[in-house]
Order: sequence, then structure tokens, then C-alpha cells
Amino acid sequence: MIRKNHTPVFFLALWCLLTVPVFLSCPAHAAYSATVAVTGTIPQVTYNISISGIDTGNATVSWNTNFPGNSTVFYGTTTGYGSLSTDGVMTEDHEIALNNLSPATTYHYRVVSIDLTGNRAAGSDATFNTTTASQGAVANTTMESTTFAGTTVQTVDGVQQVSLNLSSLPGTPQVSGNTVTLQNPASGWNQVQYTGSGVSSQDGNITLGHIQSVSMQSAPVTASLGGSVGTVSTQVQIGLTQLVPDVSLQQSIIQGATASASSAFQLAAANSNLNVQAVAYTVEFHNAAPLDACMNSACVRINLSLDDAWVAANANGNVNNVRVLRFGDDGRKEALSTTFLCRQGTTDYFEAISPHGLSLFGVAAVAPAASSGGGTSSSGGGQSSSGTGGSSWISPFAAPAPQAPPVAQQAPQQMGPPENAATTTQSLTFAGLEAATGPSGIQTFTFNTTLAAQSGVSATLRNTSLLLGQPGLAMIIVTDGNPSVGNGVISGTVRSVSIITAPAPATLSFGNVSVAVNGSLTSIPQNAAITTTISEVEGSDVTGALTGAAENNNRQLNAIAFVATITGTNFTATGPAAVSMGVSPGWVGSHGGIPAISIGRIGDDQSAELLDTSSLGNDSQGLLVFEGSSSRGLSLFGLISTGPAVTPGQQPSTGLPSVPGSGISGTNFGEFLMSNRYILAIIAAVCLIAGGALITLVWRYRRQKW
Repeated sequence: MIRKNHTPVFFLALWCLLTVPVFLSCPAHAAYSATVAVTGTIPQVTYNISISGIDTGNATVSWNTNFPGNSTVFYGTTTGYGSLSTDGVMTEDHEIALNNLSPATTYHYRVVSIDLTGNRAAGSDATFNTTTASQGAVANTTMESTTFAGTTVQTVDGVQQVSLNLSSLPGTPQVSGNTVTLQNPASGWNQVQYTGSGVSSQDGNITLGHIQSVSMQSAPVTASLGGSVGTVSTQVQIGLTQLVPDVSLQQSIIQGATASASSAFQLAAANSNLNVQAVAYTVEFHNAAPLDACMNSACVRINLSLDDAWVAANANGNVNNVRVLRFGDDGRKEALSTTFLCRQGTTDYFEAISPHGLSLFGVAAVAPAASSGGGTSSSGGGQSSSGTGGSSWISPFAAPAPQAPPVAQQAPQQMGPPENAATTTQSLTFAGLEAATGPSGIQTFTFNTTLAAQSGVSATLRNTSLLLGQPGLAMIIVTDGNPSVGNGVISGTVRSVSIITAPAPATLSFGNVSVAVNGSLTSIPQNAAITTTISEVEGSDVTGALTGAAENNNRQLNAIAFVATITGTNFTATGPAAVSMGVSPGWVGSHGGIPAISIGRIGDDQSAELLDTSSLGNDSQGLLVFEGSSSRGLSLFGLISTGPAVTPGQQPSTGLPSVPGSGISGTNFGEFLMSNRYILAIIAAVCLIAGGALITLVWRYRRQKW
């Protein structure tokens, strides 16, 4: 038995017994006399890795290996790469060309070579930067043809007929009433839609008689522009009165803008009291004149995209500061109505409406022009809608002038604004315009341009569309066929009519607001007027109706900025209409921002709905303008803020007690412990220390007893 005063000696002897043999087995001279045996193959390596020939879209990677192997380069904008280029020739001298790169972009790359037996050698990750593309450089060019396989076009007595042969027709036709829609018809188009007076199917052919309209949507065209612009895409939709065959439409995406285009875009912006801060890229169309000559009231819609990083760097991060500008072949310069559609990932998508057809478009960041102090006249120094420039389609209004319209009838709905609301009444009568409706219900018109000019009415005739403009109002008359023109008189048969009112202003308790209308009419109205009444909400009826509309869309009503009651005298607008409502950016910012804003509609039958609402950006007064599309015509509209609906209810009980003072029930107590594991670690450490101390005390106590 070991006595307690011999215990340290015992443990020291045991340690020596275990460690001394180890030292004895490793003599000092062993490090100098050891022999190393090399076995296996010589390692395969890559070396002399270099990159050359870098420009805006190309680079060449070269390297050597100490064995014959193939050549592969992985590359991309991140270390995840995503692309590769390879050559299967076995060699020790490797060279791979990288093409279709984006300008002004940092690329990561890595070389890899593999021999015939599968042995592999790879280099480490490296980077290079492509050069910046020069302004005006063409990044991509495509062609879209209006000649389609299996499609036969005939014109008899001025009436166009289209026949589709199903056996040779590309794509998939769908027939609905008098409309045939062809998906993926090739030739660079996603969709072509024909509307005629009748559709017949016989012997494997679909025939449309008396073509009334053709809508063509192109396939998206993309280009890598690099830098903050990124990879962009464009897509156009063209509304035509008939199919125009044998047209090869050329579309080019251009880096930035040439000097001449930049000057034209600056003038286009100035016509809308804006300054161009930067141009991301330009889209140019060639051979578009035959299509523009047959354009109908649907005009041209062009969708464009760019990276949100460019918006952040050039438009103060505000998508409403992005506008599409147009420089027409006829010299017209205009800022187009531009709508932010959505953001997918880091890409922002916009849509612009071009009433004057295809030509040269620029995607630009704009800012309000500095005030000259004396106001701006709509006619001084500018160009009218009938001239070679200006932006009359977007803003066809001169300064408001006193009108003498007929008295508007009372609104039929029970809900309405208070008596002290701001009311604006606009006459729909144009000097020189007369209309008559025959027994068959067909309306014809005559327009005396001399009388119109004497009264300050502007007129622009483009194919079958007659645009009239006067202070506060624009009217678009689409004719059935080309109208007659002679001795200063334009006459024709009315197919459709639409009106666009200037923004009606009002000053409310929280600031200035405005309301404008773009409505579709069945005919030219006579002795008619449109009245817009703007007010803040006073009463629970409107609030309750808009609350119900929000709830029907799984939203909750947070606030109502204002309401507008729009009524007509001597006309009915039950068809599609777009209502634009402007409010201060401060109100929008304090009520959830742009995504939270919607326009609600309360009909004459007390039904309420939330409209499809989009942001149009800032107007010349600095108001944020939102547009709601109403398929049921005019009535009462409210600009509101909504948020996600709150689902009532409580968590199911499990019978477990709650943690006192924490509000954590037994159902998620385990989640509480996991989310506070650092506290548990501290508790465990304390327990270990306490346990160690307790063991020490016990050991010392027993030692004393021992």
C-alpha cells in the first residue's frame, strides 16, 4: 500500500516510465540521417496562366501544363462561374477564347486540364475586367419579319382578308369569336392577333374576312451592356389597322446614346420640363414606316428593362425618375408616358406608350428642370402636335382657359363628397367638329380645320387616328378606314372615341392633389361635359365601401388620401377608363410607400373594387401620380393606402404552462431554448465550475480525513 506522503513520487515515476522510452527512440542525429523514398507519379500542374485580348466582349486565356490534356475555362461574374468554354485537343499549350462578355464587367475564371486517364490539374481563381463600351456602340441587332408561313393576305375592294393554312402554319392558333390569336408564329414574334368581321374554318384553313385590327407582340431581345446597366431586354407590341406583309423590321440595342441622339433626348425632356441626367441605352428601329402608317389607336407599347444598380446610381434610386424618350424619323421629340411595371431580382421593368410609332427610343434618368421664374408657355418656343416636334400626345394641353360648358347633371350615386369640395368642369366640345348619327347607329363626323385653328384647337391626322387638342382636353377619333381630306375638312366614319383630360387640381388639408381621366366613349358626344369633384372623405359610407374592396383583395385599408367623383353630362362612359390621381410624395412615404398605394372604385350600384394600379412617376408639379384601370367606366374613385390583411385568431393551446413574464407558450418553449443557446452555454459553464469546485472541496475534505 502506497502511503500518502509517497503519492507524488509514485506519479512522477509513472510519468518517467511512459515518456523516457519515447525520447530514447528518437536520437538527435535521426533528423539528419533519415532517407525519404519518393513513390507514385509526378504531380500534374498548370502554370504560365495569362489572359490577353481583352475588350468590351472578348478575352483569351492561355496556360501550360506538364502533361498533354484538354482545355477548359470556367468563367462568370462570381466564383460560382456559371459558364465554360472547352477544347478537347490534348496538348501542353492551352488557349481558350471567351466571347459574348459584357462590357465594363469583372469576371472570375479558372483553368482546368484533364488527361486521357482522367487525372486533373486546375489553376486557382483569378479575375479580369472587360473594357467599357463606347457610347453609341451597337450591342445587338435582330430582325422581325411580318411575312408568316401558312398565311395568305388578299385585299378586295379595299378590304383585307387573311387565310391561315393549319398544315403549314407555325405556332398554335386560338379562335375566340371574330378574333384569331396565333402563339409563337416565328419570324421574331411571340404573338399575332387578328380581328375581323367574321371567322370561318374550311378544308384546313381559317379565314378572317374584313380585317379590322392586327396586334403583334415581338419576342424579347436582350443585350449585355455591362457596368451598372447589366443585361437589358426590349419587347414591342404594335397595334395595326391591318396586316402589313413583307416588312423586315430591324431592331438594334445601343450602348448609351450617340451625340445626336443625346441632344434630341435632351430636347424631348425639355418639352416636358425635365432634364436628362443619363441615358442607359438606346433602342433603334429601322424599316418601321409601313407599320407606322397603319398604326391604330392601340399605338406602340415598348417594354424595357435595366439593372436596378443603374437606377440607384443615376436616378437617385427612384424608378419614377426613369423615362423613355423618343426621337422620331420626322424630327418629333417627346417624353413618353412611362410606367414602372415590376422588379424581378435586381432587374427593373418599364413600359412606355408611343402614340406616334416606332423610331429611336432612349431609356433615361430625368430630373425636374430648374424653373425660369416666369412660368412656361405651352406654345412659346415649343412645337405643336401638328409640327415636327413636341410631346403633344403626352401633354396636349395648353394653359387652362375659362370655359362655358353646359351644367353637369347630378351624380347618380348616393355616395358623394361634401359641398365644399373642389369642382372642375371641362367641356367636350371642339370648335369645327360636328357629328351625326344615322338610323343604323353609325356616326359620321366632319372637322373644319380652319375654324378649329381660329379657336386654338390643334389637330394631328395619322392614318385613321385624328387627335384634337385644346386647353384642358384631348380627343382621339379613330375612323373606320382612312378619312377623307379636302378643302381643309376632314370627314369619316367613327369607329371609336377616347378623351384625355388635363389634371384637375385641388388643395386639401395635407397638400395639393390632382385627377385626370382617360376614358373610352362609344361616339363623339354633343354638348357634353365632364365634371371632376375632389374632396377629403367625410362619412362612413365611402370608408366602409373602400374597406370592403380592400378586404376582397386580402388587404386592409390603412388610409384614404382623397376621393374624386367623375360624372358626365350628355354622354356615358361605361367602357374602359384610366383614372390618374396625384398626391404629394410625403403622403405616399408616410403611408407605406408606392407599393402600398391603390385606387378604389365605388360604382353607381354601390359595388366597390380595387383597380389595377400602377405608378406613373412625378408630374411637373412634383406630385406622385398613380393610374387605375377601370373596366366599368367612370364613377367615384379613392386614392388609398392598404396593407396585408391581419388574420384574427390565437395559437392553439397545448396545456403546457407559459414561461412567466416572457409570453412564450409551451408549444414553442423548445424554440426559445434553441434561440438562447448562449445563455444555456453560460449556465452549463457555471455548473461545470461549481461542480469542479464541489469536487475539489470534497477531495480536500477526504484528504484531511485521510
